[in-house]
Amino acid sequence: MPPTFTKYRGIFSYRPVVEAAPSLRDQWHLRTRPTKMMGMRVRDFFLANYAEVKDSLAYVLGAFPEWWTVPSIPQVSLLFIVALLEYEESELHTNFKFDIHLQRPDGETVVLASVQTHRGVAPNDVPGSPRYQPVLVGSNIEFRGLGLHQFVLLSEANAELARASIMVRTQPPAGGYVTFGGNAT
Repeated sequence: MPPTFTKYRGIFSYRPVVEAAPSLRDQWHLRTRPTKMMGMRVRDFFLANYAEVKDSLAYVLGAFPEWWTVPSIPQVSLLFIVALLEYEESELHTNFKFDIHLQRPDGETVVLASVQTHRGVAPNDVPGSPRYQPVLVGSNIEFRGLGLHQFVLLSEANAELARASIMVRTQPPAGGYVTFGGNAT
């Protein structure tokens, strides 16, 4: 199957053929397609150990973890969910709403956050430049079981915009456990 070219609002985008498992292929298309919230796009969506936004830049530490190791289950861990949004010129000064859901391995779905975002124009913006907006949510996630946990970004119309996954596992410390007590002198 040859690479495809897609035209969206007068802009051609090149989509190479991705020879991968269906779930990876689906995630790739989810991150690069228009979002059904007009033309605003989710350019990236991922998990991180820590993230903050300053002067419209995202500063991220420990991004894209494949697994999360916890000492035991249940466990509460602080994770940051990061989304990079791209707006078209016509969408500036428009409010967009979306939800972030956690799908647990047992099938339970939990709403982690409801987000409303608005992108304006600064006096020093360059006309015609890309309009990005990093959005992040820090959340204490309760892991109740082991296995694949999926974080899903849904539009106001309940359309899936992006998905990030993480495998939760338990593992004892490498050196084993140390117990102090008794009559140490």
